Amino acid sequence: MKARHSLVAVACILALACSARATSFTVNLGTTSQNFVETGIGDNGFGYAQWYLTMGACSPSGGNTVCVMSGSFTGSQPGYTSGTYSLVSSYVGTGPTFSTPFGTGPSPLVGESIAPGSGYFDFEYLAPGSSIILNLNGTPFTIWNGSTFVNGFSISPAETATCTGVATCAPYNVGETPGATWSATEVGVGYLSTPTSSTTPEPSSLLLIGTGLLGMGASFRRKLLGR
Repeated sequence: MKARHSLVAVACILALACSARATSFTVNLGTTSQNFVETGIGDNGFGYAQWYLTMGACSPSGGNTVCVMSGSFTGSQPGYTSGTYSLVSSYVGTGPTFSTPFGTGPSPLVGESIAPGSGYFDFEYLAPGSSIILNLNGTPFTIWNGSTFVNGFSISPAETATCTGVATCAPYNVGETPGATWSATEVGVGYLSTPTSSTTPEPSSLLLIGTGLLGMGASFRRKLLGR
C-alpha cells in the first residue's frame, strides 16, 4: 500500500500598523535527493501512533543539527518560475539522538495520529530553538520560525517507501512500533507569500490559509490510500 502524506503550514498576519500586504503563490517541488524518514515511537495509549520525523540528510553545524531536502522547482510567480530549492530544518544539538517529552530519538520533531488508527498525523512537538525554512534559488521563506508557522508546504512520496521493523510497510504500523522506520524521497508543493507595498493599513486580523485549522500553527498529515 502506497502512503501519501502532506505537511501543511500556512499563515498570514495583517496588523493595524503594517503597511505591507502579502502576495500568495505556490511552487511545485520536484523529487528530493534525500529521504523523509519517520521513526516509530509507539502508541500513546489511546490508539494514536507517534513518530520522530527526520526531514532529509542531517549534519552538525555550529552546535545545531541541520537537515536538508533538496531538488528542482517550477512555478508561475515572477522570480520563482524555476530553479533549485532546499527545505532546511534546524534544531539545537548535534545528536545522534535527541531528548523529547516522548522519549529519545533521532529527531526532536514529533508527529502523532490525529485520530486512533489514523494514517494522518499532526506535528505534536517541535523542539525549542528549531526552525524550518524553504529556500528558492537561495531566497529563504520561513515555514516555522520557532513559535509559529508563517508559510507552508505539502509533500508526498515520489517512490515506494522502504521500511524496517514491521511486517507491512505502512506509516501507521511504523508509528506503532518503537524503532521501526519508514523512508522515501518526496515531491511536493510550497505555499508561500512575499510582501508587496501597500499604503493603506489593514484592520488587525489573523488569517489562516491552507487545507484546515493548523495545530500549533500547522497540520502535518498523511493519508493512506485505500483505507
